[in-house]
Order: sequence, then C-alpha cells, then structure tokens
Amino acid sequence: MQKRSFYVGYTLASLLAAACPLSYSHAESTSPAAHFATASEAHTGGTLRLAAQNSGGTLDPQVSYISLIKQLETPVYDGLLAFPKFSGPAAQHVIANLAETVPQPEDGGRTYRFILRPNLRFSDGQPLTVEDAAASFRRLFKVGSPTAGPYYSHIIGADACLHDPAHCTLAGV
Repeated sequence: MQKRSFYVGYTLASLLAAACPLSYSHAESTSPAAHFATASEAHTGGTLRLAAQNSGGTLDPQVSYISLIKQLETPVYDGLLAFPKFSGPAAQHVIANLAETVPQPEDGGRTYRFILRPNLRFSDGQPLTVEDAAASFRRLFKVGSPTAGPYYSHIIGADACLHDPAHCTLAGV
C-alpha cells in the first residue's frame, strides 16, 4: 500500500498541505466557506501549463520554500490551515482548511490540537486520515527539508529525527 502524506507548511500560522487537492467554487463572497465547492460542483481535471524562463526548483512542497514555488503550490495543495483565496481585509487572517477550526494555542503556545474535517479525501478518492497528517510531519525530516530544523525542531521527537532522519518516528519520550 502506498503511503499518502500531505504537506505541512513553513510556519505554524501558515500550515499548508499537499497531495490532497480540494475543489473551490468561484463564488464572489468574502466568506471562506463560500469558496468550497459542493461534490456536484467539484472540478474533475484539467491541464495546468506553466511557462518560465528558468527552473524554480522542486515542486515538492516539503523541500521547496521559495516564494515563486509557493505561488504554484497554492492552487494545487491544501493544508490544515490556509489563507483565504479571496482579497480584502478578511483575507489577511489564517483560516481552517483541512482542519475543522483554527486551534487555540495551549501550554503557553507550545501545543496546537488539530481536528481534521470529516470525509476528507485525496484526489484518488481515498480517505485522508490522522496517520496521513502524522506521516507528512515525519516526511519533513526524512526528505531533508531545509525547514525541518528551523521550523519543526520543537515538535516532540523532532530532535531524534534531525539526528537520524531515515528512522524518524516523532515518538514522544
């Protein structure tokens, strides 16, 4: 069985995930909920063509962290949290995306509990699970993401993963 993972972004305030594209409606509204398509409106395919004068690096969102690539990832990948895909003052605040809500920090800002929205599915129809979310965090260390140490070193078990990425479990002490 192929392990599915989704991308977890660059700072806790902007966790964006990959490999689980969701469909968005084109509603002209400032409500974040208005931008999610219903199953009957879901877009089922198409072609994204890119033209560039040079390489922007990798499209692996757990390795790439330059702003040029972020512009390409935003319409393709989804994450626990996101920035709204509309303009205006309300677009400046992070919103829940794959998570049900934006979590309130606990333990003096050291703990964030994310609850996945129900019935999330990958583009192949397979359900998205909490284990998939955990796998994406472990993958940050296993692929040698340049953000693993600076952004994720305070996750429980991260120190061991930084020293032995191939055997990363993020197991607590």
